[in-house]
Formats: sequence, structure tokens, C-alpha cells
Amino acid sequence: ASPWISAGTLVERIRHVQAFCNSGTGDDAGNNVCDPVGLLKARLPSGSWNDAAAVADYFLGILYPAEGAANLALYRQAAIDYLNTADNGTTASAFSAQGNTGTTYDTRVRGMVAMLMAQQRFQEQ
Repeated sequence: ASPWISAGTLVERIRHVQAFCNSGTGDDAGNNVCDPVGLLKARLPSGSWNDAAAVADYFLGILYPAEGAANLALYRQAAIDYLNTADNGTTASAFSAQGNTGTTYDTRVRGMVAMLMAQQRFQEQ
């Protein structure tokens, strides 16, 4: 309801999501445990670990379980684009070429999950 959500509470919720998704990276003072890469590696076949569409679809299915594909098409494309963009935010960088063990891979997956959790539809759940 409108008294429950305001600009301030929304910002705080997004900040919390970002801190949670960065846990274990030194940004959270070690208070949280969030490992989206470990989760996707436990649930997806290894051939899908570097497939941006498969990774995006997996997390969309977890975060938006009752939504149809048509409702999530824009979020899906944004997630794929995020994974395929270098850390500078402008240069194309194929997710499939990142390998699946380095810091860049981990950062991209964490960032994509945080982005999906900061979307309006997720906040409305």
C-alpha cells in the first residue's frame, strides 16, 4: 500500500538487495551469505553456465515464479544485455567468453541478480 512504500523505503530496499548480492565480496562486512554462482552451478548443467539466456532464464524463474514469459520479456533482455556488457557499462563483452570461475563472472552474475531484484515487479511481490 502507498503508506508502506515511499521513495525512501524503496531506496532502502534496493540498497539492501545490492548489499545482499555483494555479500562475500567484502562489501557487506561479512554479515550475509549470498552465492548466486554456486546456486546456478548446483542447478544448471555445466553447458549452460556461460549461456547468458539460460542464466537469465534460471534466475527469472526463481525470482518471478508466477510470471509468464511475455510479462518478463523486457527483464529477460535487460538481464542478457547486462551479462553481455563489460564492467564499464558500455563495451560489449560476451558472457560466453568469460569462463565461469573468475571474479568477472561472479561480479556479472551477482550484478544481474541484484538488477532483477531491484525491478518494480519484484518489489511489488
